[in-house]
Amino acid sequence: MDETDAGESEAPTSPGWTAEAPEADGPPAEPTEVGSDGRTRDSGSSSSEVDPAVRAGFWRLVLVVDAAIAGLALGGLLVWFRADPLPGGALLAAGLAATGYAAFRYRKLRRRLAGAAEGNE
Repeated sequence: MDETDAGESEAPTSPGWTAEAPEADGPPAEPTEVGSDGRTRDSGSSSSEVDPAVRAGFWRLVLVVDAAIAGLALGGLLVWFRADPLPGGALLAAGLAATGYAAFRYRKLRRRLAGAAEGNE
């Protein structure tokens, strides 16, 4: 031990780790906006800014697509591994029907949003 280290113990360090607090070198925080209710909010989009019909349509599509994926996957597995086409085929058919319904609802929602965007311009 040399004279400069007298009385100090060195903490074990790993590569890339320092004991000093990191300095804030990043960009400053984004400014916040004050809403009509007096609350501050960040400048990013909020879920409350989305049309409730669009939000409901989105979550309906999420659930239908989840059901379609589950039906297709489980139906395919039942047909392939159990060699029993009745329950597996029914699940496959339900998955295909849910996929078709999801595609129909997605196109309908997209047309409605495109029409609303043209109306706002």
